[in-house]
Amino acid sequence: MRKIALFAAAAASLTLVACGPGAETETEAQADAMEEQADVTEEMAEEAPTEAQEDALEAKQDAQENKADALEDQADAEEGATGM
Repeated sequence: MRKIALFAAAAASLTLVACGPGAETETEAQADAMEEQADVTEEMAEEAPTEAQEDALEAKQDAQENKADALEDQADAEEGATGM
C-alpha cells in the first residue's frame, strides 16, 4: 500500500515539476521530473524487502539519474544554441 502512495505522490510531483515555473525549458522540466523519479526509486529501494529487489531498484535509480544528467546536458546545449 505504501508503494502505491509513493507512486501517486511521485506522479503528482512530476506533473508539478514539469509544469512549474522553476524550469526554463521543456528539457529542463524533463530532467527535473527524472530526478524526482530517481528520488522515489531511492525511497523504494530503502524499503525493499529483499537484497535482490534493493539492488534492482538501485540500478534503476542509477539509470534514472544518468538520464537526468543527460537531459540537463541537453538543456545546457539548447540554451547555448539559442543564447538563452
